Order: sequence, then structure tokens, then C-alpha cells
Amino acid sequence: MSILGDRIKKERENLGLTREDFAQRIGVSYSAIAMYEQGNREPNNELLSKMCNIFNCSIDYLIGNNEQRNIPTNEHSFEDVKKYYEQKINITLKNKYVNELLKLGITSSDIDNLMKIITSEDEETDKNYISLLNSLFYFWSSSYDENIINKVQDLVLLYNEEKIKILTTQQSLYRLEKQKLEKKLIDEHIDELHPSISGKSSAPLDENLKTLINYLEKNNIDNFYMTPVYGRISAGQPNWAEENIEGRIPVPMTGEIDNPEECFYLKVNGESMNKVVKNGAYALIHKQDIVEDGEIAVVLVNGYDATLKKFSKQGDFVVLEPMSDVTDDPDIKTQIYDKSTSIKILGKYIGKFELNG
Repeated sequence: MSILGDRIKKERENLGLTREDFAQRIGVSYSAIAMYEQGNREPNNELLSKMCNIFNCSIDYLIGNNEQRNIPTNEHSFEDVKKYYEQKINITLKNKYVNELLKLGITSSDIDNLMKIITSEDEETDKNYISLLNSLFYFWSSSYDENIINKVQDLVLLYNEEKIKILTTQQSLYRLEKQKLEKKLIDEHIDELHPSISGKSSAPLDENLKTLINYLEKNNIDNFYMTPVYGRISAGQPNWAEENIEGRIPVPMTGEIDNPEECFYLKVNGESMNKVVKNGAYALIHKQDIVEDGEIAVVLVNGYDATLKKFSKQGDFVVLEPMSDVTDDPDIKTQIYDKSTSIKILGKYIGKFELNG
């Protein structure tokens, strides 16, 4: 029995439903439920969604990718769905066809050579797929009779058909998870998005939302924290009050960022740090008042507007160095300050929100 089949059966029985009852609720036959539970067939994405609604569990749990029945509301599972189906292709499906080839009397070394071709993700192999297979079967003609080679060719076709079916299901579930993310962003965050996410000074909320979803998908971000954006930080002691927040942008929840509530974004204006973060992009800053030499920091000089620069101390002097490929702007230059100047570190640069970088 597969994990999926086992969990369908377990959840159905937990609700006290017979196979007939459950089949009626999701609109399939009794025999279909039996096949799902025995692992002989898999429900499509629409049926999986219905089952999850009835069982009150996540798709991740039902397909065996998570032991928690319900994923916390701030988490999504794009990558988990992808990994599940990659494993299904690379392990389950591959093993099935290796066993079929062994039954035909194909040697292990010949099976390895065949599998390298039909399971390869290499672009060059894909381009020469047919010619590589023909060359392999021509080589095999001295070891296996024509009937065996024909059966192997049929198995290759079946393998590819099953692989396409699995990938189609994966994409359907991926879209389902994406729809959940879109709904979450609309329901919980659309009104607090920063107005310039799309790169325009002001854009409709739906345009910013679309830009944000594309960014999350492109960068495989499925778990995030909505981090505040401060347009300017000035006038001595910084004020982190809610009324000074211009909007919010997501920061990925990864092992590298274990306290996102201590982070904020600053929108970068100018080219003085364009080797690191471009003009108009958002620098992600962790709040702290100490940084190491050579690290990039947000610094208040004499209590005025914050500046983002590479920080270092040389004796009694503080050096703030731009990291720019602009050479003809007199305002982009290294700044050196002695003890008479008030220097306050507000935080360390740890990342960025940049649509094209």
C-alpha cells in the first residue's frame, strides 16, 4: 500500500465512512476508492482537493510529504509537491521499469545504459534522444533477439507516457498550491503591500500582487514573513513605529533568517551601492548596532539620513565605502569620519528584494 493510499484509508476510517459512503461524497465509484487505498491508482488533483476538504488536512499530509495533518497558515508547499513528484519519477517509476527489464533478461549494465538515456535531464541528451536509443538498440542486436528489443522499446514508450502523466499531475497540484498562496496574499496582505513593488512609483494593488507572486514563484519562496519597508530613516534616534512603515514586502523564512521580525527593508535611492543592490531595489537589513569590518551596514551620520555603505574602522576613524561601478559622480566617494562625528549603526545588510537581480 502506498503512503497516499494508506492515509486515504486511515482518514476515511477516522470519519467512520465506508468506502461506499466516501465514494458517494467525492463522486466516484466504490472500486475507485478501493484502488486508491490499495495504491493501484491515484486520484487526480480535483479529487485530492475534495479529499483534503473532507479530511480537513493538507495535500502535503495526504501525499505523505508532511507528518502534520495541517500546515501552518503562513506556510505553503510548492517545493514539497515538486519534491514528492520528482521522487515518484526518479525512484518509484524508475524501479518499476527496471524490474520489467530484468524480467526480460536484460543485464544490469545494459539497463543502466538505457536508464541514463531515458531518465536524463541533460539538454544534449534530450536533443539526441532518438539517435541515442537507436544506437543502443543496434548495439544490443548482437546480444538480444528482435522480439526482446521490441518489448524494451514498448516499455520505453510506456515509461515516457507514465512520466508525462505524473508531471501533468504535479503541475496541476502546483497550480492548486499557487492559488492558495494568491488567496492568502489577497486575504491577508494586499492592503499592506508596498506601493512600488512592481518597480513603478505607484501601481494598482493587483499589479503589485501579480509582481509579488511571480517573484515568489521564480525564487521558489513558499514560506515568508511580511517585513516592513521604511522609506527614510533620519533625525537621530530611529523610530520603528507602525505609522512610519510605508508598506511590506516578503522575506523568505530560511535557516539564514531565524528572526525576521528583527528585519526591515530600505528602498535604495542612488547608484552608490549598485554592485550589491540596484537603485530602486529594496535592501534587507537586520537590526543591530555592531557590524564587523568589511560588512555592509545602514549608518546614521550626525543623526541625519541613513546611508548604506561598506563599513570599517581604521584606528580612530570610521570609513564608509561605496560599492559602485559609477566612476564619474563626485558624490559617490569614500567617506571618512573621526571621533568628532556621531556614527550610529542601525543594522547589517543581509539580502535584497530585487526583481531583476
